[in-house]
Formats: sequence, C-alpha cells, structure tokens
Amino acid sequence: MPKVLVSAKTFSIVLTAATASLLENPIWFFTRVYRRFMGSKRFNALGTIISKLEGLGAVSRLETKLNTSVEILSSKSLPIRTDQPHVLFFLNNSEPYTKSGYTERTKNLLRGLRRQDVCVVAATRLGYPAVVGRIPRATVDTVNGVTYHRILPWSIPFLRDRRVKKAVSLLKRLALDKKISIIHTTTPFTNAEIVSTVASELGIPWIYEVRGEPEKTWLSNVPVAQKESARESNFFKLSQERETVAMQSAAKVIALSEVSKSSLIERGVDAEKISVIPNSVERTRTESELTLIKEAGLLIRRRLGLSGKKILGTVTSVVGYEGLDTLIRSLKFLEEEWHVLIVGDGDEKTNLQDLSENLGLDSKVTFVGRQDSERIEAWYSAIDVFVIPRRDELVCRTVTPIKPLTALSLWIPIVASDLPALREVTGNFAFYFDPQDPQQLAARVDEAFASSYPPKAEAWLEKRTWNTTASALRNIYTLGRPF
Repeated sequence: MPKVLVSAKTFSIVLTAATASLLENPIWFFTRVYRRFMGSKRFNALGTIISKLEGLGAVSRLETKLNTSVEILSSKSLPIRTDQPHVLFFLNNSEPYTKSGYTERTKNLLRGLRRQDVCVVAATRLGYPAVVGRIPRATVDTVNGVTYHRILPWSIPFLRDRRVKKAVSLLKRLALDKKISIIHTTTPFTNAEIVSTVASELGIPWIYEVRGEPEKTWLSNVPVAQKESARESNFFKLSQERETVAMQSAAKVIALSEVSKSSLIERGVDAEKISVIPNSVERTRTESELTLIKEAGLLIRRRLGLSGKKILGTVTSVVGYEGLDTLIRSLKFLEEEWHVLIVGDGDEKTNLQDLSENLGLDSKVTFVGRQDSERIEAWYSAIDVFVIPRRDELVCRTVTPIKPLTALSLWIPIVASDLPALREVTGNFAFYFDPQDPQQLAARVDEAFASSYPPKAEAWLEKRTWNTTASALRNIYTLGRPF
C-alpha cells in the first residue's frame, strides 16, 4: 500500500479510536494520554492522583468489556490430520512497535514453526499499531524474518460490539485468503471472542494460549490492605470466569509451565486439554561465543564507568510486582563495591529513583532504560549476578518470565524469589530467597557470585530451545498432543 494511503489510514484510525476511547471511558483515555506524553514522570501530588485515576480507568474499561461480552464459541476438535497445517496467530501486539516478553516469545515461536515446515501467518489486533499511537510502515510488516499482517480498517467503530464484528470480518477475510486450518490466539479473553467466531464460521479449530492471567496482574497492583476484598470482588471473579470460559471453549489450551497448568486445572479446565509449551532459548552457546558476549559486556561496563564493580542487576519491565525495590534495598547489606544495574523501563522507574535517593544509594543504582534487542545479550553479560526479585503475588506464583532463561544460557548465576513459577523456569539452578527480604537476597547474591556454573544446567537448557518447543507445538496441531 502506498505510504500516503497508509498515513491517511493511520490518521483516520487514531482519530476514530481516540474518539471511541473517550466516549467509552474518559478517565482511561485522559490517563493514557498523560502517560503517552509524560512517560513514567510524575509531579508529586499530581502524579499520585494520575496513578489512582489510571487504576480506576483500567478497571472501568475492563468492566465495560465484561458487561458487553460477546459469546465465546466452542471449538472444533484437534487434531486436524494434515502434514502441513496452515496456522493463523492472532496477537495483541508485535515487533517493531512493542518490545516485551510477549513479542519475544511470539517471534521465536513463529520462527521455530517455520523451521518445522508449518505454514504460519501472524495478524495483530484491530487497528494496531495505530491504536497505540504508532504509525504503521505498511499493512504487512516483516521484522526479524517474521511477517505480521495489520488489520487496519479506515475507521474504528465507536461501539464495542461493532468493533468486534469489524475485527471478525477482516480476520475471516485474511483466514480465507491464506487457507487457514487452525487459529491460535493468546490471552486476554477478548481475543477468544473474535477468534472463536471466525473459527466457527470457517468450521476450523482454535487454540488458546495462556501467556498471563490478567485478573491476577490487576490484583498485584491493588494496595495490600485491599487485596482480600479485591480478590472477592465481582470484578475479579467475573474476569477470571471469562478467562476460564475461553480456556474451556478452545480445542487446546497452551500453558507456559507446569505450575500454570496446575492453576488452570484448579479453575476447572480439563487436564487432557492443556499442553505445556515453555519459554525457551534460541540455543546453547559455545565457549567462544560466550567469550565474545562477555567482552561486549565489559565494554558496556567501561562505558557506564562501572569497571571494577561487582554488578547485580536485571533485564525487566519496571513495574511494581517485579519487586525492584527489594533489589535496591539489598545494597544496604552488601559490600561497598556492589552496584545495581536495571535494564528496562516502566511506570515504577521514578518511584525507584526516589527510593534510591532517599536511601542514599542513588550513586550505586544505574537505570539505562530499554535497550536494542539485537544487543541485549551484551547487557545481560555486563551483570555478574542476575536477580529476579518478584513479589509474592498470585500472578508471580504462576506466570513464568522469559528472561531468566537467557541469563542461564549465558552462564550468569541467578538469584530469584522463592516462588513456584521461578523455581520451574530456572530449573532449580538459581539461588532462592524469601520474597521482599532484602537481607536474604544479599546473602544469596554473595553465594551466587562465589558459585560455579551448574554442570546439569546446559543439558536442561538443550531440551528447552525454540526448535524443541516449536516441534511440540506442531505435534499439537497435527496429532493433538505435544509428543
């Protein structure tokens, strides 16, 4: 499509999407505009007010979706019994406009499936990336060897039910054009509403991948004193119910860990329907490759003025449940030469900078923001001990992050909160501490720094490459089971 036409479409989408958001939920709209232009900055009382309004707006927005929910239709059964399935992935977002664990997993799964001779097509949600204020380069993007189709109508309907119908119509058209035989989507349940309708009209199965548990993420942001009542609220229960309906309606449910699978079974999802496709690594590294990556990490340390320091740090989203305040507080219990390096960005950054200053540790904590994914391994390698200090929240107990696997593959010792999901994703090869205990975290850092790389870790990682997980996913498509 000519660039002029793409730009005209973008302007129309942004205008109509903004108008729809304003009419549907003014609080959410204005707080999103604030975040878009101010990022994680806050101005004392104003910032506090904005954060509270933002939380209210997010809840109100989801309540609108819950109260106007479209029926989630049951899927046809798997397997499809064909040697070359044609699979359509329907996604929330993708590279290059969004950088996250979600987009990293998507990219690697799609690459792996193509290496397994699966004909795979990817499409992002209605209006993306224009609806998040980013200008699409074209209606079809190829990024890092993966092609994404953008569902970009000339306008976004103001009413949610009409937006769903528009998304269904355009996604169905793409599925017919590409001769799709399976549709694969991810949380949240709003994706299942669209995909289940398209799949039903085409007479094909659909799969639901549980990459997160949205209602538990919401709960993690509720103040401690209000958590119990929030967990018993109609909002939490209805959100969880809609997610459970999506899982029960799909032909197959993909979980990221055994811990997550157990959680889904407790919710009433048939165990036989759930397959675990874990986060993985591209491949294990040779000693020469590790040496080159380590040298790149040393260059970063010199550039930051941290040569000669011992560095504990992380690569992460800078949000509350990641527990980065505990990481910073641990410096009080470590020797003087230790320094914290935080790679990533998010709404908690300013609060953490204030904490560092209040504790007199601002000279010992470095925030470098998001970094280019093509060079991210060098940033990992600049860290002596990789820390995952997640809080003991429901979402942290069941959802596995992708980043610890990268650290482990680069032979970097790991210190992690002692939570079931983190135990599983690190293969029990990390050093564990009680969540939100900075003194115990510091003690584990000293142990990790003095340790050697566990011999069994490499063999464990070799079973968790993207090629392995893609092969298991292909078997689900064609055999109905991963192995």
